[in-house]
Amino acid sequence: MKRPWIKVCGFTRPNDVRTAIQSGVDLIGLNFCTESPRAISFGLGKTLCEITHATPLPQGRRKVRSVAVFVNPDDDLVFDVLKHVRPDILQFHGDESPSFCRSFKHPFLKAHQLSSALQANAIPDYLGDFSVGYLIDAYSAEQRGGTGRRLDVTLAKSSLSHERGFLAGGLTPDNVGELVRVLSPFGVDVASGVEERPGIKSPKLMAAFIEAVNQASSS
Repeated sequence: MKRPWIKVCGFTRPNDVRTAIQSGVDLIGLNFCTESPRAISFGLGKTLCEITHATPLPQGRRKVRSVAVFVNPDDDLVFDVLKHVRPDILQFHGDESPSFCRSFKHPFLKAHQLSSALQANAIPDYLGDFSVGYLIDAYSAEQRGGTGRRLDVTLAKSSLSHERGFLAGGLTPDNVGELVRVLSPFGVDVASGVEERPGIKSPKLMAAFIEAVNQASSS
C-alpha cells in the first residue's frame, strides 16, 4: 500500500510547523475561519507558509505544501489570503458551491461533512478543474472540523470511492493505523488528535500519528 498523504491542520506556531515537516507531514493546514480557536492572522499565515517552503527535506521527499482553510468565506477574504499569505492550496470546509471553489483558479480541496450516504453524492460535482482532491469529515452542527468526532467506517468507505480522497474526523495515533488498513485513503487529515490544546501541536503525538500511518501502509 502506498503511504497516504498526511495533512495536519490548525497550526499556530512556527516551531510546530518545523517539527511536523521534519517528522514527515506532507500538508500544513492554516485556519482562516475567525470563529475557530485555531484561526491565525495574515501575518502569521505568511510566516508559516514561508517556513513550510524553507524547511529542508531529505533527498527524494515530496514537497510539503501549505493549505489555507476557510468556512463559507467571502471572495475578498480568499483573494486577500492568496495575495498576502500565498498558500499552495485552498480548502473549503463550508457550504461553498463548486463554481465558488473554482472561481479563484487555484488548486483546492473541498471538505464534505457527512452524516449520510446521500450527502456524499455531491462529491463528484467538486472534482475536475483546479481540484486536487476532497476530504470527508464527520458531521457536526456546531463546528466545522477539528471536533474529534469519528466518521462511520461504512460511510467513509463508500465516500472514498473517488480518487484523491482524504479521511478526517476523530483520527488519533491509536486509531489511524487500522483505518488506513481498512479504508486505504489517498490521505489522512488530523487536527485535535495531535494537539495538547487547540492550535498547540504535540511533537510526541505527531510522531506517533505518522509512525502509525507508516506502519499501516507498509504492512
